[in-house]
Amino acid sequence: MDKTCEFRMPKRFRRPRPVLTLVILLTVTGIVWGETPIVQDTKNSVRTVEDALDIVETNYKQIADLTFDALVVYTMNKKPQGSPAKFHMQQKGGYMLRQTAADTGIVTIMNAGLTAYLDSQGNFQGGFEVDTVGNMLSGTSSTSGAPYYWDVQGFRREFPGITMNLVEQKGSGVVAFQALPKDTTTVTRIIYTVDCQHGIPVEELMDLPGGGSQRTSHEAPVLVGPKVWLPTEETATTTDPSGLVIEWQTKISNIKINQGLPDNVFAIPKRPTR
Repeated sequence: MDKTCEFRMPKRFRRPRPVLTLVILLTVTGIVWGETPIVQDTKNSVRTVEDALDIVETNYKQIADLTFDALVVYTMNKKPQGSPAKFHMQQKGGYMLRQTAADTGIVTIMNAGLTAYLDSQGNFQGGFEVDTVGNMLSGTSSTSGAPYYWDVQGFRREFPGITMNLVEQKGSGVVAFQALPKDTTTVTRIIYTVDCQHGIPVEELMDLPGGGSQRTSHEAPVLVGPKVWLPTEETATTTDPSGLVIEWQTKISNIKINQGLPDNVFAIPKRPTR
């Protein structure tokens, strides 16, 4: 079976995988929309965690589907590991993603909790299912498999008790707050920072058991539609207790939103019968 590097958009507000870090750079040309911030005065209008979540959700819910090209570089202790990989990415809603490797044509499809690999001819090569035990037992499909950046509804479900907590004002339209997961076996504490002027995350800092950490930063937002903002730079770094630092670096270009992608683009083919 052919193999290729697999790139996935980061899953916001979900526990991190211990060896991934990610950098995303989006380049957009031909912007003609006014650059009016979503929120001008955060001190008076953004006081609680729920206020901040509403702003992020208002921004991202305007995106029905998204396509872009990605150039991915993986580094370990700042040293590149292998050659950069190029992909064409398509996303729809909060849980459907299709990734096509530019050099081999191999396709990875994620739809809810299912992931499948196809060869360049569209033939099924393998796959797996990742979901909660409860969903698998009940037959319920997850709908948060491939969010653009933040799964806001998933965050509300996971941390229902903190949404009315007050945020910390950081200045320039930026606020911060922390969350303590119920299950601390993989993450012990998370600190979130939100740019409320543009409705995007700025940073997630996760403390991992044993002294490790994962930091994901999002910077330089650009307009991809009328009052629709996306970060143009993202860096995600995992540091383990020994000091090993692992990063993914990704540059994204040719961004288009709301192209009317049909659901069958993300359909998982049936496994071949033997």
